[in-house]
Amino acid sequence: MSLSKEQLRKEAIAFCQAFVDGISPEIILSSHFSSSPRIKEHGPENLELPFLGKKFSGRKCLSDNQTCDDYFNILSRTLEFQPSPSTFPSPKSFIVDETCEIWGKKGVVSVVGSATFKSLKTGRT
Repeated sequence: MSLSKEQLRKEAIAFCQAFVDGISPEIILSSHFSSSPRIKEHGPENLELPFLGKKFSGRKCLSDNQTCDDYFNILSRTLEFQPSPSTFPSPKSFIVDETCEIWGKKGVVSVVGSATFKSLKTGRT
C-alpha cells in the first residue's frame, strides 16, 4: 500500500525532526527506515570524510557488510551536527511526489536542510 502525499510529508518531517532533536541513530534507524535500509552518501571518497562516496545497507545485527549502523557511527566519529531552528524549512517546502517509484516502492520526498557541521579532528566548521 502506498502512502498519501500528506502521510509521506508527515513521515519526512518526523525523520528530519529526529535529527534536529538529537535522537539516537538506533532509534532513527528503527523508527524511520525500512527493515532493509540503504544509505548512499554522495560525493567523492575522502579520507577526512570517510562516509562520502560509500553505500551502507542493512542493520548491524543482520549483516557483516558496512551497515547503516556503521554509517551513523562513522558520521558521529567524524562530525558534530549543530542544528538551528531553521535547519529544515516549513512543512509546505518539502517536495512530495507520491507517484515516483524507486526500488519497487512509491513515494519520494525532497527537502534541503542547512546546518553547521564541525570536524571533530580539526575543530573547523
